[in-house]
Amino acid sequence: KVSTGANYPWKPKPALELLGDKLVKTDGTEVKTADAIKDKYVGIYFSAHWCPPCKAFTPKLCDTYNKLQEAGKPVEFIFASEDQDEDEFQEYFKTMPFLSIPFDNREAVSELSGLFEVSGIPTFILLGPDGKVVQWDARTSVSSDPEGKEFPWVTKPVQDIETAAEQLNSTTCVVAFAEGVSEAEQKEIAAALEPIALEAQAKADKAEEDVDLICAIATQKDGDIGKRVRELCKIGDASDKAAMLILDLSDNGSYYVWDGSGKLDAAAAQDFVTKFQNNQLKQESLRE
Repeated sequence: KVSTGANYPWKPKPALELLGDKLVKTDGTEVKTADAIKDKYVGIYFSAHWCPPCKAFTPKLCDTYNKLQEAGKPVEFIFASEDQDEDEFQEYFKTMPFLSIPFDNREAVSELSGLFEVSGIPTFILLGPDGKVVQWDARTSVSSDPEGKEFPWVTKPVQDIETAAEQLNSTTCVVAFAEGVSEAEQKEIAAALEPIALEAQAKADKAEEDVDLICAIATQKDGDIGKRVRELCKIGDASDKAAMLILDLSDNGSYYVWDGSGKLDAAAAQDFVTKFQNNQLKQESLRE
């Protein structure tokens, strides 16, 4: 098919514009999108009736939505259906207390899915009132904070490794393991990593690109992700001395282990990252 060039210069529309002019309630009533989302955070929920993980997560999402509404939070959730036919959509949507993109507006769902590079469902993304992404992995945020006490779930500069799991496979991550040290030392270690995370985020914001390096900390001895990463990278069990490594899993499963000399402070963390960036560290691989 020959393009007419109608949408030239083919610049992606802002996410909030892609929602379309109208949304629908479960009773079929139409509402103006602009009125429904004015000055609100907007959660976009990619899901489908045929998807078992979606059907397991949806009741949790609905409960959190209701709690946020009861608390008077300025937020609206919007269902972006991946259902195959309208009957399935209607049956599924009637279980939700929030709004939806009309089923016949398949173009909106497709364009939003492309804009956010949705590769699987359920996916839940939270936007700020300005339309910018506040939390890419809001599904994990809902699961870890069902009461919505930490809403709007803004990503902390140094994330808990248990909630950063989705990013570990795709983004280089500096991880501090502090499960066996005091709470005071855990806070000191998180503060030591924070400048690295903030610098990486500022660089990404300036270039209008995705951040290429994040920081995380493991503080829970019984944390599943922390224990799994320790096992895979062969750094032993938690002890009274903090450990640190850099995960670069998108590079053939690569990781780099800090030599552990001295205290894990801001200088040590920055030196470790600088050596990584200058290719001065010994590369290990999970695939060996």
